[in-house]
Amino acid sequence: MSLPRHFIARAGVAPVPVGSARPVHALDVLRLHHRHLVDEEWAVTVDPSGVLRLEPGSARGSLPSSVQVELSHHEVARGRPPRVLEASQVYLFDLQVMEQRVETPGPNDPVYLYGELHGPYPSGHPTSVQGQLTVTRADVLHGLLLGAAESFVLQGGENMRCFHALLPGDNEAAIRSGEGLVLAYPLMPAELVVTDASNTALVHELLYDLLAALQVDVRKEALRHPLVDRVLPVPSRAALESQLRAEGYQIKGDSAVRRRGAFSSSGSGSGGMLGAVWGALTAQKVALPPEGDTATFLELARESLKALPGWPDERSQALSTRVRQGPPLSSVTRIPAPPHVPPPPRPTTPPPRGPVRREPADWMRDFMGTHDAPGRSAPRVTSGTSGRSMPAKSASQAPSWMEDFQPQPTRQEPKPEPDSTAKKDRRPDWMKDFD
Repeated sequence: MSLPRHFIARAGVAPVPVGSARPVHALDVLRLHHRHLVDEEWAVTVDPSGVLRLEPGSARGSLPSSVQVELSHHEVARGRPPRVLEASQVYLFDLQVMEQRVETPGPNDPVYLYGELHGPYPSGHPTSVQGQLTVTRADVLHGLLLGAAESFVLQGGENMRCFHALLPGDNEAAIRSGEGLVLAYPLMPAELVVTDASNTALVHELLYDLLAALQVDVRKEALRHPLVDRVLPVPSRAALESQLRAEGYQIKGDSAVRRRGAFSSSGSGSGGMLGAVWGALTAQKVALPPEGDTATFLELARESLKALPGWPDERSQALSTRVRQGPPLSSVTRIPAPPHVPPPPRPTTPPPRGPVRREPADWMRDFMGTHDAPGRSAPRVTSGTSGRSMPAKSASQAPSWMEDFQPQPTRQEPKPEPDSTAKKDRRPDWMKDFD
């Protein structure tokens, strides 16, 4: 397997051939244009084990009828032909974990993406390999903006979409020649992708973590940037309020008020990477940020890139030239749409609200260890897409963005020694507030 220059395969694990399992969902539609390729549409699909493939349009009739229905629905909903990638080949990347180092100087820090790379496509022998893709913070923001304009429309409502990021996997020269392009898809774990391919919540979390880290750096560097004075919206207001309630706050409208006598359960934690931004949550009353939607996060990303020093760079400009609008529908040979097939019944138990996560896999930690140095702070890790299982949720598995609002422990006065003869007060703490 020929790998992009900026992708490092997991040590000791050889690429494995991509199997031929039947896909369960369509994730994307595109056209590849190159002098050595037949001009036709291609569909990105995912199978029950989470493997991504690029299926030729000529094979569309052999795909499962439910996938054909998804492709037809997307075409009708979009109302325009798919984008064209000026490339001889592409790679598909199952983006599972994003790592941002805290102490790297400058606003456009390197970002390490972990997951499984599939390809290259088109190819008679595509393979899969786990590893690390190194890009920059601006690369990911730019890639998500490029991909958002062509997000795949799923059945079920406005938020039922599958987003992707077009990322540079190689240097400028390779990108300009149509090589090293990576289509990254943040996906739910495989057992959830079977029933739901939408990734809106995951993309919101990625965008928030990128923007929040960028906000820290532009303030630290004293740069003139729109994020300096901006209150960032959060991916989930409900999740934030739930966490604050667990830390001893009551939610009153757009404020959180600490209950009398309540102490943080977070011990001596540092309050998350952005404690300096929001301040330690020891105040009796804290203003809560709004919840952001897709349009809001994308507009913040667009504004942030526009004001970023040195952006766009030559590589990002080369990447942008690889994407163009497709030809008119009348000039494209279309494959007849399949007959309508009702979608499979939804499971009786509703899927969880928001990403399902676990700690990064051991092989990812091995990569992260190579970035460590004595005295350096722990990285900011976004792992909403990591893993292939559904563990029980715990406080340690909260999304990384919620660490920004982690309350600091208040100073606790020493308690007097209990009187062994006194009757033990078994009332809940909230009852004591009325004493």
